[in-house]
Amino acid sequence: MHVSSESDVRQALAEATAPAHRALHVHPWIARLNAPDLSVQVYRQILSAYYSIYAEVEARRVAADVYVGLGLGPAVSALAADISALEMGRATRWYPVSAAWMEPVEILGALYVLHGSGFGARVLNASIARNLPAVPRNYFALGTSPILWRNLKGALQAFADKPAGQEKLIESANATFLRVGQAVTRHCEERTDSPAADAKL
Repeated sequence: MHVSSESDVRQALAEATAPAHRALHVHPWIARLNAPDLSVQVYRQILSAYYSIYAEVEARRVAADVYVGLGLGPAVSALAADISALEMGRATRWYPVSAAWMEPVEILGALYVLHGSGFGARVLNASIARNLPAVPRNYFALGTSPILWRNLKGALQAFADKPAGQEKLIESANATFLRVGQAVTRHCEERTDSPAADAKL
């Protein structure tokens, strides 16, 4: 990807990472969020997986002291609140996330993926509310504000005319999509053998 200052870096990034993005849409566990037989158990495990990713990226952003206006604090807090409410006396087991997102540009690539997921989360919120009306949905109701998204696009656009930076954005975003899927699989398979084997609680 080589985008000039006259082109949209965010749009080009979306096109370059579309296959990795689509893979999450058909991920067997994540797809359960739209299913009428979604269980509390699977819902909680997916939230735990999301938390492991969001918290790690936010910790790296804070440590690097970059993109202050694009922090993931609200999402991390919302996920923590939802998980705490669903613990039901069981300790949450966190799986470590592979080392990644070391450079500021890599952190920005991850922020693009995670803030972008807020749009899909708002759509899933209605389905979860319908199928599991009693569960907390602070994270899924949060969404991504237009102002934050505009600021994120501005940060991405700063890499116009910087081909090396654009390639790192692509690599980081693709890696983040992949790590989200891997985290969900690992957390969910700890509790159940397969999506089909799960029973609604």
